Amino acid sequence: MGNLVPELGNLLKLHRLFLHYNNFFGDVPQELTNCKRMRTLSLHHNNLSGSIPPGLSNLTSLQVLYFQNNNFSGSIPRTLGNMKNLRTLDLSYNFLSGQIPSETGKLINLVNLNLSYNQLSGQVPTDVLSKFHSESFIGNIQLCGGVGFPACASPSDNIFARKAGAPSKESSSKGSSHHLSTLAIAGICIGAFLLFKALCLLTLLRRWSKPHIPKEIDLGSGGKLVVFQGGTSTSSSRDLLRRIRKLERKDVIGEGGYGVVYKLIQKNAQVLAIKKLKHTIESVRGFEAEVETLGTIKHRNLVKLLGYCTSPTVKLLIYEFVSNGTLEQLLYGQGSDIKPVEWSVRHGIALGVARGLSYLHHDCDPRIIHRDISSSNILLDENSEAHITDFGLAKILDTYDTHVTASVAGTFGYIAPEYAEGGKATDKVDVYSFGVLLLELLSRKRPSEGGDSEDIGLAAWARRQHESGKGATVIEKYLRLTAPWEELQTVLLVALSCVSHKPDDRPSMKQVVECLEMDDLHLSSIAVPIMESTDVEKDASVVPIFEVKDVLPQ
Repeated sequence: MGNLVPELGNLLKLHRLFLHYNNFFGDVPQELTNCKRMRTLSLHHNNLSGSIPPGLSNLTSLQVLYFQNNNFSGSIPRTLGNMKNLRTLDLSYNFLSGQIPSETGKLINLVNLNLSYNQLSGQVPTDVLSKFHSESFIGNIQLCGGVGFPACASPSDNIFARKAGAPSKESSSKGSSHHLSTLAIAGICIGAFLLFKALCLLTLLRRWSKPHIPKEIDLGSGGKLVVFQGGTSTSSSRDLLRRIRKLERKDVIGEGGYGVVYKLIQKNAQVLAIKKLKHTIESVRGFEAEVETLGTIKHRNLVKLLGYCTSPTVKLLIYEFVSNGTLEQLLYGQGSDIKPVEWSVRHGIALGVARGLSYLHHDCDPRIIHRDISSSNILLDENSEAHITDFGLAKILDTYDTHVTASVAGTFGYIAPEYAEGGKATDKVDVYSFGVLLLELLSRKRPSEGGDSEDIGLAAWARRQHESGKGATVIEKYLRLTAPWEELQTVLLVALSCVSHKPDDRPSMKQVVECLEMDDLHLSSIAVPIMESTDVEKDASVVPIFEVKDVLPQ
């Protein structure tokens, strides 16, 4: 929240900057262009405004630029054409105007371009159109030229009326009243015709300028609907398609990195969650095969994928509706509406997530790496049982989305260090994210928060507190007073094991489940002194010393 500080420009060795999904506003500081080693700059989904700094062209090593879903205005700087290493450029969902610079088509390494939903105008440069699909430019109603766009007006169209209506000197000299009458009639007809065209154009522009959310989920004249479970009759399929077409902004119940989620109530009162994927996936056959595979995955702690709907312009996933919000909402509430959460509820959620991940890692063939475990991706039912959503989507988007580079998936604060540095996604990436989730459940701190004066993330802060003998300070005061201290200790050490810096030092999710499933966490086999919760409250810096390996099953 707040402005991006100019001091970011002092980080001269910075390679990647991920500040997306925050509430930053104001201009992008010009000083940021000093970071010449920057390869990835991700500022999407904020409230940044002003113009895009032309000085970004100084970032000659930049490969990925994500500026979508902000409030940028002005024109696209032509200097971006100097960024020869740029592979992905996403400026969609802003208020950019003017023409698309022809220099964009000269970026030889650019493979992903998204300029959709701005206010761009004029002819799309030929070399840009030849390299990128027209869907990279949709939502700019004043663009013209090329496949998928109206023809641009010819200059000759503007002089036609003048030629038709300009009398010659010879005819003028005759002074024929009949000739003047003809000219007057012709002028009136032409004027009326032009006025009619102007009114039609004005009506269309007013209609286009209004927010029209259903158009974003417009299935066109067709739309293929596939329902996995139980089948569906022709009539109910038609009804579902009709209701999907009528979804509006008021039906939105969430929005994340993969897309917007709508709540849909069917005729039989069944409630569904419809996820509209944000990026167009052009390989329909490959997409359908992957989604149908995900539809076969059944586990009580995974959100059920019930079907999908495809059209040339949109891809929708149909999920069961989980009614009790997200874990993020449970822990942090809305504003001051933060209620106590009992340890039994938190432990049950942790165990449910662990079981779901263990199933994805050890019981699916091939195994599924989630890559984006976070409190916002854990849905809760009416019994506060956890259900993991969005599993399998990272792989689908990496494989079949031509508008998104195969970049690091995940949410800031949950991403394993080796994965953030460009390493391969393994099951240990999910284990790390789960460890951060456990720390959230214990501390009720967000993953980006450290101690009161620590400018570090939750995982690093928790490790530091434990190593300095202050591990008890990681646990929320309410839990220290109300929950069994032995259980809190054990779960804390499991969490610390999961967020080990080295992947090989992290347990498997199967080991984590075995530990969390133990009756009373099976502490009789662990040689640790018992500490009363009242003692902890008096001096939270006191914590028994024992090893993480003593907690996890061998």
